[in-house]
Amino acid sequence: MSASTNMYRYHVKNLKGLEKTIDDIEAVVRDSIRYNDSRKNLKSFNRIYAFLIAAWAETRLNKILYETHTFSETSVQAIKAQNNQLDTWKKAVELAFRQHHSVPRAHLTDRNIGVTHAAKFHALLSILENELKTIIQVRNKLAHGQWLYPLNYEMTEVSEEMCRELNTENFLSLKFKFQIIKHLSDIIHDLVVSQSTFERDFESKFRKLQNAKTNLETRKYEDYKTKLINRRIYGEQQRVQPN
Repeated sequence: MSASTNMYRYHVKNLKGLEKTIDDIEAVVRDSIRYNDSRKNLKSFNRIYAFLIAAWAETRLNKILYETHTFSETSVQAIKAQNNQLDTWKKAVELAFRQHHSVPRAHLTDRNIGVTHAAKFHALLSILENELKTIIQVRNKLAHGQWLYPLNYEMTEVSEEMCRELNTENFLSLKFKFQIIKHLSDIIHDLVVSQSTFERDFESKFRKLQNAKTNLETRKYEDYKTKLINRRIYGEQQRVQPN
């Protein structure tokens, strides 16, 4: 068995382990919300949840890189050579489109990959920039121990922007961001592994991604919280009612 095959198996197992841990955290957070636990506890859980989502995204990309018949070794090294996780994802998308259309060097435009595919290319890059970037940045701050006060790049002062990001995220917003990242990963997986599957399923999968994005923008955490609490109260009332 090749080293590449072994690495793929390790990433698959790591991904399953992360998914199990994420499921466990989601269950704990839902219970905390149902029983209206302290805001302090929920903030801690939300930070752990955000950290795990970013770890899942990184491992999902590694799984794609080591699948058979996807990228050449040269392409894998080019992707892994990027300075940060966001650029790694962007490079993977770029090289996948280059491979898909046999455009090794020229700038990707509607002239060499077609108007429809150029639109898809830029749509995926936009989702990465607008949705995955924040999760990665939050994960990096938390991984460096900046749990309450994220610092700027130079480590000279508190980053007000990242403070806002950390303190405004909630379980529902993170859950929808995780859905977006999962749908995005599925689309990129199809692009890399199977051209026919990418062409066939892009619209339906991108529609699911857009639905999650709409939910992120419109669904209110307080409504979600009230719904969970009311369900718990109703269940308790049903259990104590005499037969």
